[in-house]
Amino acid sequence: MEIKKLVNSKTLLFAGLLATIIVMLLLLLRPKSKPGEGPSFGALESPIIQPINEVKQPSSQAASFTTTSLPKNAKIYRQNPYSISQEQMSAIAQEFGLTQGSFQGKLFIAQEENKYFAVNPDNGIIFLTQPLPDYLLNLNQEALENYALSLVKPTLLEEQIWENPQVTTVYFKGEGAHDALPGTPENATIAEVNIFPTIDGIRIVGKNLKPLGDNAPVNVKYMKQEQVVTLRTSAISVNFAESGTYPLNSLDKISQQLSQNQAVITSVIPEGRTAKDIGYGEILQPGSVEYTDIKLVYYYDPNPNALMQPMYLLTGPTFLEDGSSATVKAILPGIDPQYLKTP
Repeated sequence: MEIKKLVNSKTLLFAGLLATIIVMLLLLLRPKSKPGEGPSFGALESPIIQPINEVKQPSSQAASFTTTSLPKNAKIYRQNPYSISQEQMSAIAQEFGLTQGSFQGKLFIAQEENKYFAVNPDNGIIFLTQPLPDYLLNLNQEALENYALSLVKPTLLEEQIWENPQVTTVYFKGEGAHDALPGTPENATIAEVNIFPTIDGIRIVGKNLKPLGDNAPVNVKYMKQEQVVTLRTSAISVNFAESGTYPLNSLDKISQQLSQNQAVITSVIPEGRTAKDIGYGEILQPGSVEYTDIKLVYYYDPNPNALMQPMYLLTGPTFLEDGSSATVKAILPGIDPQYLKTP
């Protein structure tokens, strides 16, 4: 009986690893976005938004922020073109205990038994999957975050932006037809740790804006049932030698933009659900929105020659057509486009 249980456990682990590897290979090999995609974002190219369902513009937008002041100025930085050598990829693989690695098509791949490592040198995405340590099965937040920080350390090629990272943890549970409802450490089947590099205490988001509104450059996912942990990192390199200080849009300016319905909606999340739970083709029509939370971030554009610019993330409550409550997430430029030129 014990041997049968062991075999079944290994079979489930292998199946989970295989499914995860297939999904991540699709991510690693997807083509780069073409310039100019996405809605208008002032005079600059819009951040790339990847909603999984149709999100309609609210009937009206307004500001009711809990904060009464914002920084007056912020720096704009030039991004460095991404570059990673085969020696660096081999060295990272060795940090994870993988000594044999080679190119398979466009990807550098190293694998041994139940551990898999891949790098796409074109877009800088690094992916790792390996068994979940037993002591993490209780999904304790502190333990998950400490493990995630240690896991990502070998992949970081630029240290300055990673000196004071910001870390968030989100739990998901399955229930009926839904497999990504808000969860807790006690009932979750999946936990995700998102790690954001920072500049002067401001987090960097990107490369793409997912339905959550702020995609972390580093994501560590813990899958309890499959007993698998995955790491995905997006390379970020900043040219600190090329920067300029510019005035940020004020709260008054932001309020005016909102009254003109200028914010770009990134997601509408019904109460009691998460952005990951929203199905393909599901249409959400928000009513009027009063944004209560505003956060300044740096947006890292997928275009290697772009500027890394400040951007505001907005969050506020709304009601849907059926009368149910929901949360809207949106973005606005942090700096007036008149000060910037599209690279």
